Amino acid sequence: MQATGVSAKQLTDELMAFLTTTIKSAQGEVFRLVGELDLSMTQLKMLFALDAAEQELTPSELATAVGLSPRPPAGRSTRSPARASCPGARTTPTGASSAWP
Repeated sequence: MQATGVSAKQLTDELMAFLTTTIKSAQGEVFRLVGELDLSMTQLKMLFALDAAEQELTPSELATAVGLSPRPPAGRSTRSPARASCPGARTTPTGASSAWP
């Protein structure tokens, strides 16, 4: 068996050609599945972030991982517009909103 010399550039070029072909063929399947599941790009990013995480992520950590700003839990101020537009809505003695009179 005769050894042939291959330069680092040749090896790199061959490897990049192989990876490019492999990635392009896999992308078609990924995008087909994304379309079939009706996923948004943010949902896809979340799936990748969850898969890459070494531990379970909290919703805030997941939001940060995909470039969203984590929001505090909805309080009274965010419920008020919805309550105002809902006829018969009232606030219970504990401050919770109810759509039922």
